[in-house]
Amino acid sequence: MKAPLDSNFETTVDLKLSTQWLGKNLLFYRCLDSTNNFTLKLARKKAPHGTVVWAREQTAGRGRGNKTWYSPPGTGLYFSILLYPPVPLFTWPLLSLVTGVAAAKALENKTGEAMGLKWPNDIWGHGHKLGGILTESQGQAVVIGIGLNINHDFFSPEFCQATSLFLLTQKHFVLEEVLADLLLHLERAYDAFFQGDKSFLSEWRKRNILKNKKVTIRTGDKITTGWVSDIDDQGALILEKAKGKTYAIVSGEVLKIE
Repeated sequence: MKAPLDSNFETTVDLKLSTQWLGKNLLFYRCLDSTNNFTLKLARKKAPHGTVVWAREQTAGRGRGNKTWYSPPGTGLYFSILLYPPVPLFTWPLLSLVTGVAAAKALENKTGEAMGLKWPNDIWGHGHKLGGILTESQGQAVVIGIGLNINHDFFSPEFCQATSLFLLTQKHFVLEEVLADLLLHLERAYDAFFQGDKSFLSEWRKRNILKNKKVTIRTGDKITTGWVSDIDDQGALILEKAKGKTYAIVSGEVLKIE
C-alpha cells in the first residue's frame, strides 16, 4: 500500500521492529483526528492485515462511548491495528482482552511495575488509568485502537484518574522503543489467540482490578449494581447480586467502584 502523499505523513521513523507481520505496513502521521477513524477507512480499501497507523497527536481521539481520549503531541502512544481475524466472528470481542493482556505484559517488562486491567478495556497502574483500548469492526476487518499515557508529567483535574509511565517510574521513555515492544507482544498474543490458545483469560483474571469490588454498571439504559466475581470464557463480566444471583454483563460501562 503506497504511503499517502501529504505533508502530514512522516517518511522516516526510527522503529526497529522484530515482528513477522504486525506493523510491517506502518503509516506514521504527525497529526490525525483519530487513528481508529483513519484505519477504518483503510479497512474499506482492503489495506493489508497487520497494518499499523500511528500518530504523534490526535485532535479527536476516541475512547469507548465516544469519550474523548486526551492525545497531546509527543507524550503518549496513539495507534491502531488493522486485522482480518481468521477466527469465528463470535470470538472477536475477546480481542480486547487479548490486547489488554499483551499490552500489560509489555509495559510490565519495560517498567518493572505491575499493571492492572479494568473490564472491559482499560489498562491501569497503581490505581490509576494508564491506557485504553477501542475495538471496532468494518466488514471482515477489526480495528484495535490503543492509547497509552507515556511521558505525561501532569494531568489537569478533569483527568484526575489518569497516570503515565513517567509518573509511575519517574523515567522518560522513547516512544519508538515502547511501540516496538508492544507490537512484538501483541503479535505473539494474536498468533496464539488465532491458534486457539486461551491462556490470556487466566492472565487477564490475575490483573483484574475489579475482582471482589462492588461496582455500578450502565448497559444501555439499565443501571446494575453488584459484586464482581470473575469474567467468563467469552469475556463477559460476572456480577453477583442479592440472594446469590449472578449476571453476565456482555457490554457496559463501569460508572462507580466501591
